[in-house]
Amino acid sequence: MKKALFVIMVVAIAMLVGCATPEQKAQKLFDQGKYAEILAQYANLPIAAQAKDKLAEGLFNEGKFEEVLSTYPESPFASQAKNKLAEKLFNEGKYDDVIAQYGDTPFAMQAKDMKAKADFDVATKEKKKDVQKKMLEDIVAKYAGTPTAANAQQMLDDMNKKGAKKAAPAGTKKAPASKMGKK
Repeated sequence: MKKALFVIMVVAIAMLVGCATPEQKAQKLFDQGKYAEILAQYANLPIAAQAKDKLAEGLFNEGKFEEVLSTYPESPFASQAKNKLAEKLFNEGKYDDVIAQYGDTPFAMQAKDMKAKADFDVATKEKKKDVQKKMLEDIVAKYAGTPTAANAQQMLDDMNKKGAKKAAPAGTKKAPASKMGKK
């Protein structure tokens, strides 16, 4: 009798231990770092999102930036991976690729400015003022928002002021203020 009671108690304890909820089982896997298993077995639980982020973080730390973007595009590590890829292309001088592939990164604006600087250098060396003006206008339009586009706009403004002074007919200068009534 004691033996039967003992067996029943062992079976009951085993059943209680084995009856962990899916959330508890998933949390145990998470605590063990078994993130892929969580996605395989408990993808519908909230902890699955955390597991995805942990997997993305691991790939990011390994330098697998393309894989982070393709596999976990919603992860917070996706934007960091995008910035790393843009930085790599920028450092290689592949400005067009940075702008085309990673246009929403800070490196895209820097790449635009580098391209604008090259165009600005050519424009400032242009001897024909009408051609130079057109080149500067193109820089302002094409690279709006960059520091170099602002420089090009300032140069255009200066050119326009000089042109306006030359265009004013002789003798239209404002007369000095009268000194009448002053002692």
